[in-house]
Amino acid sequence: METLLTRERVIELHAIGIARHSQASLAIGKPSEDCVDGKIGNAWTSEAYRDEDEDTLPGLCFAGYLLYYLVRGHCFPDGNKRASWAASMDVLARLGLTVDATEDEAYELVIAIAEGKIDNGIHVVQWISRRLKAPD
Repeated sequence: METLLTRERVIELHAIGIARHSQASLAIGKPSEDCVDGKIGNAWTSEAYRDEDEDTLPGLCFAGYLLYYLVRGHCFPDGNKRASWAASMDVLARLGLTVDATEDEAYELVIAIAEGKIDNGIHVVQWISRRLKAPD
C-alpha cells in the first residue's frame, strides 16, 4: 500500500490547526521525539494485522487507529486532538473517502478517546466505518 501519511504531513496538519484555532504561542512546539513516527507505526501495525474476515477497506484500520494512537499519544504541546482528527481525515481523503459526521459528533468521539472512554482503536474504526461516504 502506498504511503498514506508521513510524519511531516502530521506536523504540517498540526501547524495548520494551531494557526487557525489556537491562541497559545507555545502550541507550535515540536512533537515529542519519535512520538509521531511511533504512532504512525502503531497504526500501520494495526492495519497489517487487521482481521482478514472483517469487511474493511484497505487503509480504514490505519485511519481509525491513527486517530486513536495520536490522540492518546499526546505528541504535541497543544492541538493534539485537532491534529489527530485532521491526520485521520487526510488519510481517508487519500482513499477517496470522507466521514459524514457533524462537528459535535467528531468532537465527542475525539474527547471520548482522550478521556479513555474509548479504550481500543477498533471502536474508532467501527465509528468511522458507519459514517463513511465518497466525497461530493
